[in-house]
Amino acid sequence: MPLTVDASSSSKPTTQHPHEPFGQEGISRYFFSFCCFISFVCMLCSLAMWFRSHRVMDEVWKSTHDGRLVVRSVYGRVVMQKLVLTIDYGAADGWNYSQAYFRRPISDGWRDSWAKRFGFGWGVDPGQGNVAEVRWIRIRWPLIAAALSILPGYWLIRKRTQARLAESDHP
Repeated sequence: MPLTVDASSSSKPTTQHPHEPFGQEGISRYFFSFCCFISFVCMLCSLAMWFRSHRVMDEVWKSTHDGRLVVRSVYGRVVMQKLVLTIDYGAADGWNYSQAYFRRPISDGWRDSWAKRFGFGWGVDPGQGNVAEVRWIRIRWPLIAAALSILPGYWLIRKRTQARLAESDHP
């Protein structure tokens, strides 16, 4: 790192640092853009899943010692459930996946409420048969897509603002 003296002020020596494309300043710039890109891709995937969930139900589940964890994409929403069983079936290894196609529209079991309109709800329902209770969370795919669009939207607004400021600085 060379030590140089500025000709205009001979009292203070200054150092000139070489340009580092992957230095601390560059990493933060690329990291935010990378996070925005990942958020945008996830938003597009959630919109695709929203469209798909009206024709196909996707389900992923894992059995545990006291019940079953289930994540289901159905009828425009993601439903996460914890089924507490009265009988211990033993824990199965790994996660399982299944899908089912709808031949006709299904009835919506989510009662009309502010939570349904907003796209988020949770609760505990009594079970039937070997299921003691069902804890659930429902989130609509459009709400997930809207949340994932915040970061790319901020990035886009910031870039446009920077471009306008750069144009106004250079007439």
